Amino acid sequence: MNKTVFLGLLAIMLAFGFMGCDDNKSDSGGGTLTITNISSMYDNNYAYFIADTADGGELWGVESIGMSSIKLVQIKNGSVALSMWKIEYSGMWSRYSGNDAITNSRLLIFSSSTADGDYLTEINLGAVTFSNGNAAISAP
Repeated sequence: MNKTVFLGLLAIMLAFGFMGCDDNKSDSGGGTLTITNISSMYDNNYAYFIADTADGGELWGVESIGMSSIKLVQIKNGSVALSMWKIEYSGMWSRYSGNDAITNSRLLIFSSSTADGDYLTEINLGAVTFSNGNAAISAP
């Protein structure tokens, strides 16, 4: 998906889809995705994991989600630990604690701590298997 289309869809979801959710939701109780072996050239930048689910929703790996912004996690020493969120088809979101085998996942790298503007690069991570919302993978 090209950057303009992706960011346009993200803006629409933030503007309209999340109206029923609490701002700056960062509640506990979900899983964590740890990604290692990220190129050192991306250290001190910020990570945003995204994957489609079989039921039409998405999984996002970010620090927190608010009505006006998505806060990302900084990559340090080639590694990042992301709180996992389930974005429902309806636009509602909650912390993710499921057991899913995802076949296609992506890591977007941003230069800022929010998902605003263009991302620097997209890394195809491929398959990820979650257990109770947790997973650990190595970047290709």
